[in-house]
Amino acid sequence: NCSERDPPYAAAAAVMEDTRGTAEQRLHAYSKTFCDFSPIGRPPQPSSEMTIDYIFASRGVRVLRHCILNVHLPRVQLSDHRPVVVDLVC
Repeated sequence: NCSERDPPYAAAAAVMEDTRGTAEQRLHAYSKTFCDFSPIGRPPQPSSEMTIDYIFASRGVRVLRHCILNVHLPRVQLSDHRPVVVDLVC
């Protein structure tokens, strides 16, 4: 849970690749991964959203798809983070 400007991201990016940038295809229902909890029935507010979740892979691993899924269901809030899913070929 950090931004791209934070030391943990920089440490991971120094030895691996952020799959969001190397994916052949990006399937994003949303561009941000943190959506905060909004009142039931109201979609998350864009002003409170940010990207703080990443999947890193070793350099040279082929990243087919990077997806940020939409899990905002009516009357149900599973998490304040959207799932990030990656398809890799090793």
